[in-house]
Amino acid sequence: MWRSGLCLVAMTVGVLAIGSAQPLSLKTMHVDTKPHTAIAASTLFNTLIPDKTRRPTLPVRDEVDEFATVVPVLFPESFEPFCFEPLGCAHFTPEPEDSRGLTGNPYEFPSVKSQGVNTGKSYTTVYADFINDSPNPAEVYPPTPFRELWRKKTIVNTVNLRRLRVEDSRAWNQLLQSVQKLAQEDDSPGVLPVKAPPYSEGCVKWSVFFTGYATTVKVIPFKRKQSHRTLEAFLEAFASFLSPRKDFLSVLIAESAREWIKAHNEQQESDLEPLDIKAYGDICSVQTESYYADFVRLRNLTQEWRIYIRVKYPDGSTAPAEGTIDALRDTPLTDPAPPPPLGPSPDLRVGKDGATVHLGKGWRWKLQVRLPGGEERLVEVPHPEPTITLYIHAAAPPSQPSGGK
Repeated sequence: MWRSGLCLVAMTVGVLAIGSAQPLSLKTMHVDTKPHTAIAASTLFNTLIPDKTRRPTLPVRDEVDEFATVVPVLFPESFEPFCFEPLGCAHFTPEPEDSRGLTGNPYEFPSVKSQGVNTGKSYTTVYADFINDSPNPAEVYPPTPFRELWRKKTIVNTVNLRRLRVEDSRAWNQLLQSVQKLAQEDDSPGVLPVKAPPYSEGCVKWSVFFTGYATTVKVIPFKRKQSHRTLEAFLEAFASFLSPRKDFLSVLIAESAREWIKAHNEQQESDLEPLDIKAYGDICSVQTESYYADFVRLRNLTQEWRIYIRVKYPDGSTAPAEGTIDALRDTPLTDPAPPPPLGPSPDLRVGKDGATVHLGKGWRWKLQVRLPGGEERLVEVPHPEPTITLYIHAAAPPSQPSGGK
């Protein structure tokens, strides 16, 4: 007893469909053609093949194939996208380990599928300096072109189901939904911003990963004898044959399958003829993710202050003085808090002509003269008038000069 079927194969995250290869008349078809148009490539009745410039070319093929039913099956494959060159900033220069893969635009179509440990992945690194001189957190975005990357973008879609007619509307819709899902895009940012704390400046580092998914849609009118290999075994053998090969476009895989059928005993096992394998187009997409994003440099912004010390006598008179000031960070003024400041030194020497000190913004500071009677004050930074005079309260009036009255 003979059984016949159709395999509509999508290699790589791909749609593989099984179904009846019974001949149909166009008069018996009741399939709405509108969904076909939505899936068709920019040029109808075309199939993708590469040229020397790695850009898709679309030869015309006008015939229509007719089948009774199809059933989608997943069959994964991948390719390694190009990646942008690492991008440094004023404080950091990219290192050799900051990227892996061929340099280029990740949305340009590559020429071969990926193989080895890092199958389907490439990565690069971007650094960006920032300044957030405000009391609120601020989002830091990567520079162009990294900011324009989508989480998932379809870079090739030449699947042309208008060349295929399926009598079973339920099977057709299932196939159509599978192809639409593969071609679905996600325009949310592929490289997410990082929130910088209030009153901060520094540098953010993103590690950006690109993953390539390729789907080739083709038809195999699989005919098998009941006593011979199952469809699953046939597909497993076919996948093993394709695995070491660099081809992953539908036209090229179809040609490889024809060679395989000629060179092996598959024609006898499956009753396949080489020209039975037909290509229906390709869907290739690139997914972008920034798994690692962190501050490689983060500092508290400061405000410059002038500090003076004066002695204050009981009669209210004052005189310039010198001494040591304790400048201690107290409590944050923002939520979240700014980064901890790097200074100043808690031992700040102030001369009679005053001293300049840089205090971290977004903090309350405690300033105290380290002398008996020395004044202690709390100041909030930033301040519109960043000048302060600290007093040393004297218990007695200044002594009179010799011979004075």
